[in-house]
Amino acid sequence: MTVLRYKDFQGSVSFEDGTLVLQILHIDDLIVAECDSASKVEQTFQELVDDYLETCAAAPHPAAVTVSSRTIG
Repeated sequence: MTVLRYKDFQGSVSFEDGTLVLQILHIDDLIVAECDSASKVEQTFQELVDDYLETCAAAPHPAAVTVSSRTIG
């Protein structure tokens, strides 16, 4: 599994049935996208996160990252 990072979010990319599948990790919602080219993975993940943040801003609940990649000390 490849781990992606963008705006404090982590994501995974896996290969399923000939398609690259991206998922935002460590959130309460299931947010996935498909991508047909490895060269488009980073851009697609960034668009997925941005869309998730826009959707949450318009919804009654804020976006929440349940696990951060930062070290909290």
